[in-house]
This record gives sequence, C-alpha cells and structure tokens, in this order.
Amino acid sequence: MYFSLASCLCSALVKSSAAQYDQPDRPQIHYSPASNFMNDPNGMVRTDDGVFHLYYQYNPTAAVAGNQTWGHATSTDLLHWREMPIAIFADDPNDGIFSGSAIVDYNNTSGFFNDSIPSFQRLVAVYTLNTPTRQTQRIAFSHDNGTSFVKHPDAVIDVESSQFRDPKVFWYAPSQSWIMAVVWEELSRFGPAGILGFQYEVPELVEVPLEDDVGTRWLLFVNINPGAPQGGSFVQYFVGDWNGTHFNPDDLTSSAADFGKDWYALQTWSNTGRDVIGLAWASNWQYSQVVPTGPWRSFQSLPRIFTLRKRQVNPDTFRLKLCANPVSLAPLSPQTIALGNLSSAWNGQTTLSADLLETDLRAHRLVLGVAFDVNITLFVTNPSAVASAFARIKFSSDADESVAVYFQNSAVAVDRGGAQKTWYNPFFTDKSSTFTRATEPSSPTTKLRIVLDRSIIELFVNDGEDVATSTYFLAPNSTLTQAAIEVGQGMCANYTIDSLQSGWS
Repeated sequence: MYFSLASCLCSALVKSSAAQYDQPDRPQIHYSPASNFMNDPNGMVRTDDGVFHLYYQYNPTAAVAGNQTWGHATSTDLLHWREMPIAIFADDPNDGIFSGSAIVDYNNTSGFFNDSIPSFQRLVAVYTLNTPTRQTQRIAFSHDNGTSFVKHPDAVIDVESSQFRDPKVFWYAPSQSWIMAVVWEELSRFGPAGILGFQYEVPELVEVPLEDDVGTRWLLFVNINPGAPQGGSFVQYFVGDWNGTHFNPDDLTSSAADFGKDWYALQTWSNTGRDVIGLAWASNWQYSQVVPTGPWRSFQSLPRIFTLRKRQVNPDTFRLKLCANPVSLAPLSPQTIALGNLSSAWNGQTTLSADLLETDLRAHRLVLGVAFDVNITLFVTNPSAVASAFARIKFSSDADESVAVYFQNSAVAVDRGGAQKTWYNPFFTDKSSTFTRATEPSSPTTKLRIVLDRSIIELFVNDGEDVATSTYFLAPNSTLTQAAIEVGQGMCANYTIDSLQSGWS
C-alpha cells in the first residue's frame, strides 16, 4: 500500500421538498440523499458565486453500494442543501465512477473552455474509472457550473493496476502546477507508514493554518479500510512539509482524525482561501449497508473547519494536533432552550463507589427543534479530585433508549449502546473513548460540545482537539426527547442547550 504523488495537469433532477427529508430517523442538519445509497464525498469545490458543491459516491438504483456515480448537492452555507442531478455516470453498466476531486480551472490550463464560460465556472473533475480489470484516472469538465460534466474519452493516468484510485488534485502556486495525490499499491513516494490496515484509500494532501500564528503546515490524510483500530474504516493523518514533489512528515507517527467509529473518506473543499473546510462520510464499511434506514442509507458529517494547535500530548512530548470544529450553525436559527450550572461537593473519597457520591443532576426536555447544540464547560473545584471527577450527559427517548457522553479521569467517551433496542449488528460496537488533556492543567477545565441530530451524535472536546462521530438507530418513529446533565466528585459545570431548525425546511 503506497502513494504516488504526481503532477497532472443520467441524470434526472431530484425534486426536493422538505417532506422528502422528514423521516424520524433522517438527520435534519446533515446531508443525505432522498433515496438509495451514498458513501464517500467527492469533488468538493467552492465556486466564486458562493456555492459549495458536494459530489459523492452514489448508487441511484438501490440502498446498498454498487452502480457508482457522482451524486451532487449544493449549498451556500454548508447546512441547507439542495439535491441536484447525478453529475457523472459510467457509460458501461459494468463500470463505476469512483472517488476523485474537482477544481476551478480559472486560467484554462486544461484547454477545455473558451471565453463564453466565466472563469469561476470552469470546473474540472478528476476521478477513477473502475472497470472489471483495472482502475484508471480520468478527467471530465463542466460547461454549466458543475451541474453536468463531459467526460474526456481517454485515461490521463493508467498504470495497469486494479488498485489505483481516489485522486485528489490541488493547485500548488510555487510550481504553478496541479498536484495529484492518489492511492497506488505498486510504487510510492510515501508509505507504508502509520496504521496500515488492509488498504489505503482517499488520500488528501492539504495546507492547514496554525492557530495563533500566520504560518501553515501540510497534512496528509490517509483513510484505512479495513483494519482501523476502532474496527472497519477510519481516517489518520500525518503532519509535515511539502516541497512541490515530496511530502516529508515530521515523523512516521500518525494520529486519528476522529475517535468515533463513523467518520470516513474525509475530503476538503477546494477554493476556500486560507480556510480548510471538509467533511466525511458518517458511517463505517463494517455495517453501512445494513443499518435500518430507508428508502435512503447513509449521511455525511457536519462540515468542519480544520486548524493545527500545538499541544502537550504526553508529559514529554509537544505536537501539532489537528483541531476540528463545526462551521457556524447560525443559519439554523439556534434558540436557547436551557442554560444553567451544576455543582457537586467534594466528599474526600477517592473511589467511585456510587453510594459515596454526591451528584447534581438537571434534566431538560428537548423541544422547539429537530437537532440540538449542547455546550458544557466542566470545572474541577478541588485539584486533588481530578482523578475521580466525572460527568455524564445522557439523551433519552420516552421508550428508554439513550445515547450518552461521559467524562472521567481526563477521558471522554461516547456510548450509543442504550439506543440499540430494536436492531443489532456485532460490529456496531457501542463505545468510543479517548484521553484528553485539560485546557489549563493548573485550573482543570474541559469543554464539551455535542451536536445531536436524530441518528448521529458529534462530540467536540476542548474546541475540537478531540472529536468523535457516532451514529445510532432508535426504534421506528422514536426520537430523543430529554437531556440529563450530571456532575459529581467535586466538579461543577456551566451549560447551554440550543435547539436548531431543519436544514431541509
């Protein structure tokens, strides 16, 4: 499993309506197609008219993978989406249009455009054509601002391999050239490194800004499937430098971009200036084709803004750590439905026996919205209590289903086990956890932000230093209706709960 870094230069309109997207288990602020199966995001590009294009792997004929095309959706705020016609589809029923990327070819370096096409609408897509015998890299271009594409008839790169896919292209100004990162099993400029799994997929090479600094560093994202530490598929990243031909990592240690189990095939939007904005498919190949939804299956994560922050990751080591935070949710008309503070006295005990704990618990009905943004700041009131301080945020349905977030002894966990009452899969493991450092060790504080949306929970810890994405599936027609926040062992918390309106309305 290797990477090659190389220089490179059906559609029926979906009639969108809010009613099509209002099933009880369908997330309301995360993108999903009206019907059938979606997986990896592709070809993500922003045009100068303010439109974000999201292409994605899409089977228009069934709610399982197959018959791969490029589905398409557009948005001006990354939260309200319009489903568009299929953008690219194969000519042969035995072939598939696999993952790739798209760019704005302002200067017509491809030669595909004339002066009648405004420069900001000159979209070029680079994708993998998968046939029964090989995978080749192809180019297509659009004359209608990305609604449809004309496929170039010939392969632009063909190494006679069946495992050569997922090209990501970006413009590298110092060399005035287009650069492609692409998966290849035979020969590489980078790898093997990090967690190998069975195969590398969907590479992403991107320049990311440093927080509190005008500088940038380069990140190489590498997706693994199967063989992730959590099981199935996941995203890892390396920090390093790019000199125009080679990516040179600081070391060969990789880090997980998301410690949940449902965040895969990350891609970032091109043409966004200094901001680095991306999303991933909110599922896992271990169970993605059998989760109990319909007539659609799968959704994307919230778009996230990426930065790099220097943090002490253990007593001896400082590293640049990827931070990810959701884009502004202001377009969803947030309305505060609960706020308050909790505190629990320190009782001098060092164990976590339930009968020794004094806790403070508040419960609130989840009303006025279809999704919720919960922000909690946890404070340890006695430094000697750090090891045993704990908190729990539990979201429950009237049928006693639940998902929860836990904090204890500098660790955070997401638990979706309480939601699995009517559907079971042995690979749909229920808990994800990680270690997290307090924002200020001298005055231990931990920030938790939880975005809850019908069938998905996204957790952002300490302004995005650790992130987890987990899906869950309640009984038919069931919803989470209550939030209970509890602290104990010498801890206090401030919190707000905002309701959010649907992105489909």
